[in-house]
Amino acid sequence: MKQFQPQTPFLTPCKLLKRTITKVNGVNQETFTESDTFMCTAKSYGGTEKVVNDVYVIEDTWTVDTWYNPKIAKGDKIRFLDDNREYSIYSSPENINRRGQYMRFKVIAIGG
Repeated sequence: MKQFQPQTPFLTPCKLLKRTITKVNGVNQETFTESDTFMCTAKSYGGTEKVVNDVYVIEDTWTVDTWYNPKIAKGDKIRFLDDNREYSIYSSPENINRRGQYMRFKVIAIGG
């Protein structure tokens, strides 16, 4: 079995934004605090255009490969430091080959 090797080097700097949920007056409030900075490779496959409730929406999705970091979780956000765009992590990060070396996850930004 061939071991996973990243296609390109991890050259894109990112900041992890950890999600914290607090209950305020019975309603869950999400807050995000800056955490680790890490390097990754990010690939975009083009945005998906939709019309939702008569509003034109673009879903910008990316696949991110990076070194394994158990702090990264679904629901957190990342900020690409080259352009300061924030993306939500919407898939559970995959520990590739369950070796604790590399991970892959998908992120999304929804805009109008």
